[in-house]
Amino acid sequence: MTILCPVSGQNMVAAPSEEESILTSGPGSSSSNARVVCPGSVEEYFVSVNLEHAISPDQISFQWKVFGGAIEGDPDPDNLSYAYTYSEVALTGVTINNQSVINILWDENICQEAWIAVRQISEHGCVSSKWAVFHIDVDDKQAPTFDVPFDHILCEQEGDEFIVLNNLNIEALEDNCSLQDEIEVKYAIKFPDETILEGEDDVSGSGFPVGISIVTYQATDKWGNTSEQSFNVRVNPLPATTQIEYN
Repeated sequence: MTILCPVSGQNMVAAPSEEESILTSGPGSSSSNARVVCPGSVEEYFVSVNLEHAISPDQISFQWKVFGGAIEGDPDPDNLSYAYTYSEVALTGVTINNQSVINILWDENICQEAWIAVRQISEHGCVSSKWAVFHIDVDDKQAPTFDVPFDHILCEQEGDEFIVLNNLNIEALEDNCSLQDEIEVKYAIKFPDETILEGEDDVSGSGFPVGISIVTYQATDKWGNTSEQSFNVRVNPLPATTQIEYN
């Protein structure tokens, strides 16, 4: 299994020293210092020019940095810390409304807090050491993925009420934002008589009677996203004994 999430903060990129955020997400939105995003989404962020000490606002530029996503138009974002991206556009100009606008593609595998940072550069090239930092919280919507065994077709064993099967565990269990041991796995067996047996982790070792039983696995990640897959176990009855007759 490939682990996509940074572990214990390894290879994380620290946000710059910050001051009160001046970032806004989306047209007409109010400023905030935290926002929930969905992995894989594209969102627009913009910042307005601080006109204090500004002589020629149209010549002011901005420097942007993003951790956890890629800035649209960035020709070469650096791939750091597993699936995370770190993206930096040195300079962006301002629009007619004295705003600098960027679009960010949030990484599909972003699992922890991300951030955006921006600072204004004067028309004379003067740069502050302080960045306005906008913190991002992640709202994962992707459910785990896994494979279940193929359908089983068996014959009844003479003298046994059930056939016990092993090696019925799921395989290739993965999630974009949860480690494997953070994913809760449950199963349910619906027997031919409509009774249901529920359990956790692995259905292997269970007994199956004559008829068709439906085994359903359910995997839930730490965000509560759930996926299900099923397979059948069919136990065919033995034929009746034929009596030999003679004339």
